[in-house]
Amino acid sequence: MKIEDATGSDASEARFASESRHRPRALFVTLAYPPARGVGSLRTAGFARHLPDFGWDVTVVTVHDKHLGQHHDADLLRFARDDVEVVRVTSPMYLMNHNLQKAMSFLRRRRAGDERPTNPVANQRHVATGFRGSRAFRAFGIVNDWLFMRQAYLPWAMCVRAKCVREARRADVIISSAPPIGSHVAAGLLARRTRRPWIADFRDLYSATKRGQPTRFHDEIARRLERWCVRTADRIVTASDAMAKRLMDTNAGIEPSRFVTITNGFDRLAAAGFERATEAEGRRKMRISHVGRIYETEGRTTFLHALKSLIDEGTVPRDGIEFELVGHVIPDEVQQVRELGLERVCAFRGLMSQRSAFQAMMDTDVLLVEAAGEGATLYIRAKLFEYMLTGNPVLAVVADGPMRRIIEKTRVGICATPGNVDETKHAILEFHRMFREGRLRAWTRDADVEAFDRRTLTGSLARTMDSLIDRRQ
Repeated sequence: MKIEDATGSDASEARFASESRHRPRALFVTLAYPPARGVGSLRTAGFARHLPDFGWDVTVVTVHDKHLGQHHDADLLRFARDDVEVVRVTSPMYLMNHNLQKAMSFLRRRRAGDERPTNPVANQRHVATGFRGSRAFRAFGIVNDWLFMRQAYLPWAMCVRAKCVREARRADVIISSAPPIGSHVAAGLLARRTRRPWIADFRDLYSATKRGQPTRFHDEIARRLERWCVRTADRIVTASDAMAKRLMDTNAGIEPSRFVTITNGFDRLAAAGFERATEAEGRRKMRISHVGRIYETEGRTTFLHALKSLIDEGTVPRDGIEFELVGHVIPDEVQQVRELGLERVCAFRGLMSQRSAFQAMMDTDVLLVEAAGEGATLYIRAKLFEYMLTGNPVLAVVADGPMRRIIEKTRVGICATPGNVDETKHAILEFHRMFREGRLRAWTRDADVEAFDRRTLTGSLARTMDSLIDRRQ
């Protein structure tokens, strides 16, 4: 809300009365916002859409959408509320990446003719794939890793710090959501300059990223950045209790009262206009689908070996089951399927829009999720909550941790331990038996998932924000 400057006592009293009645405003700083592809966009868009229902106006500072390339998904714009103010700031790294892709695409067409797919999404993928295999992309990656910290987006943070002071001064609370850590850095600098309370939302931990940094020196900078964010923010929101505990363990002296756990969740808007496929009598094939990126190989390997064993034993006929992978596919996954002789059983669907991916979730019979190692002990896969919304049962090849506990508590599926092929076989057989009997869709009828509705979760964030502005008054 913009309040015009006024002079004189009467005008001052009128301005004070107006300010006393105004709705508080939240400023979100994040790269993850529609139409940027990814579950982070669903989290921040969900908060921004529901906060007005709790008495807050919202401004979002995010990256310029015209430079997103293959990370652009127009379907996600339906999750963005029209009355949320959006300020888009160009990211130098996205801009460089965008211009390099355009140059490479132009040169390739000049040499070989224009052979791009006519489908816009496929064309984005076509251009990006060629660029990623080029020397220009490798050089770009080296510059990004060594000068600007891998996946930190610090140049964008500096641009936000320079351009968004006015938006920060209008806000009552500043909220940042990361990764990338640059979102936290930008918000922290704005909060320091404007003396606004700051909430840092950690969807992942920068210091625990699997890729790591190119050198120990960069690793130390990454740890120091995260430590600065944790020590400086007024409140730290994490997507799991385990993440909060890790941050408390690595930042001694931080009061536990500063930590708030708000998990990821589902938004009922995602299911609007979709219908769940019905179980057709006499249908022979049970379909198991994994939607999104597979982050650890142990869970994937356990599932594929269990599937092969059941088929080889004849317990499940080869033409009685199929496995579908939707999303980014890496060569190792294709190679493993070939080595196990599962080509006729497995289908790679590739990258899809959010709407098409959700339709794939609705159309399947069983949804697969995997997590092992640190991925199981720290994180809860965001896809799990979208799975919940479909009402389809979940086959979870996950180690003990927060995600497994949620699945067991809500009763949305069957859990098996990564590395335990027999346990995974038993879970597949149980689902296949219920599929043959026509009872599979009744599995999640009694599932207790209301606590993960995005509106309910936003209420927790709103209460945290209210406590900060009450403290200032």
